[in-house]
Amino acid sequence: MAHFKYKDLAERLQAEIMAEPSTPGKKFATEDEMIARFGVSRNTVRQAVALLVREGFLQKRQGSGTYISDRIAEFREKRRNAAKNRCIGVVMTQVNIYVFPSVLMGISDYLFEHDYYTIIRMSLNRVGKEKQILGELLESDIAGLILEPARSGYPPINHDLYRRVGAKFPCVLLHASLAGFDLPVVDNSNLAGFALLVDHLVERGHRDIALICKSDEGSGVSRFTGYAEGMYRHGLNVDESRILWFNDETFDDLFTDANAARVLRVIEGCTAVMCSNDNVARKFLIFLAKRNIRVPDDLSVVGYDDLQDDMEQPITTIEHPKENLGRAAGRAILTLVENPFADVTLRFQPKLVDKGSVRVLK
Repeated sequence: MAHFKYKDLAERLQAEIMAEPSTPGKKFATEDEMIARFGVSRNTVRQAVALLVREGFLQKRQGSGTYISDRIAEFREKRRNAAKNRCIGVVMTQVNIYVFPSVLMGISDYLFEHDYYTIIRMSLNRVGKEKQILGELLESDIAGLILEPARSGYPPINHDLYRRVGAKFPCVLLHASLAGFDLPVVDNSNLAGFALLVDHLVERGHRDIALICKSDEGSGVSRFTGYAEGMYRHGLNVDESRILWFNDETFDDLFTDANAARVLRVIEGCTAVMCSNDNVARKFLIFLAKRNIRVPDDLSVVGYDDLQDDMEQPITTIEHPKENLGRAAGRAILTLVENPFADVTLRFQPKLVDKGSVRVLK
């Protein structure tokens, strides 16, 4: 999807107009001043200003220049009223499975402790559903938004909605960044975590390492990057034939008998397999057990997120902060409500949890 610089510039200018004590009718910066300040072309500046004029933040006066709109006071009053409502929107891909209930509990608890309440919506990782939800929230008076983007492994499809959200109220991204958007993120260090797992495997003698990875989420893409960087760091090749990709639509069929030949081709000749998360690892272990492949005697397996309460055989993994991550997201959004320019991005450092699922090779 095309990425437009003028929209990013318009978003930044709008945030400054709203945050600074600019009075209605005050003359706005000239084209030459904005070109020098932002290092962009004259055409980019003109498109950004034209967009802000259309949306009511700026006014053009024939033969005189560009001025802060008379509507700024109205826009600021709406923002103040939203803050008075003490309501934060929370949009997540899921809320009732895997790590998501714990993350949501951390968010809700932190906001409740600070006298805020939440409007919770679930996109099911569908961009169409997310589009509907964001459209509704843009018409509401929420004070801020915590957003886990749908299909975050792909270029942003709801690009214009993300821009409008970032311009209207404070927004913190959860579990993924958005290409082309300078929005703060609260997340795991997925890349570093997967690189740490590669280190763990290589230190135990493994060199032929397969990967089962999710392609439609930013965390999956980051974990693949960590896998690749870890392999290269140890002088190992990344073999495409040893990577098994899946997404929401293909996951249910990933470890079925009909797909078994494909899975077995990927892991053939490998001594270890890295799974994108513990849910994938859980299903993979069942697949292996049906074929009498023992872990770790025949094959070492590692996962991610440390969510293994119902797994008969625990596997080495990377810890997910769960409620702590949710509380950090809640803290970040309330910080932005008070100061729109605060740096609240936070990535939890990875912690390896060794559960003995990696065999030491001679």
